Amino acid sequence: MKTNNCEEIMNSYLMLDKNEHVPLNICLHMLKCRKCRNQIRLLSLAEKYLAEPLNIQVPLTDTTIEKVLDGIPPKVYRKIISRPLSIAGWITGGIIMFLCFIIFMTFIPMMETRNLSLIYSLMIAVIVTAYCTLFVISNIDVFIKKISSKGCLKS
Repeated sequence: MKTNNCEEIMNSYLMLDKNEHVPLNICLHMLKCRKCRNQIRLLSLAEKYLAEPLNIQVPLTDTTIEKVLDGIPPKVYRKIISRPLSIAGWITGGIIMFLCFIIFMTFIPMMETRNLSLIYSLMIAVIVTAYCTLFVISNIDVFIKKISSKGCLKS
């Protein structure tokens, strides 16, 4: 009888959301039952240790790294190797875009209406925004690695 009650109490406890208040009947049972109290304490310790970052030093002579690299499918490996990170095209495109903006800036005073200069300014804003968005999207893995390596994404 007691083990069925303990199983029900543990199931009720495990169904609670994180930081949710523990109902009175579960609290009373834990005060009386050492087994359930120990299980919940061990669960809390396990959650605490699992939340910490894993820091295992692997020597370079270990074959684990080679096994992981061997597990990469050849198709994916060729795709990674064939597409190295190159920012030269983006820099060239940015310089050309900047030069075009400077050239067209000389023509803005010649525009007779403010509406035309406003449209041109909005067009520049859209082009720069699209350019920056495309750059970030096409190189998102680099940005994620940079952010997470500095420890900004700690939970």
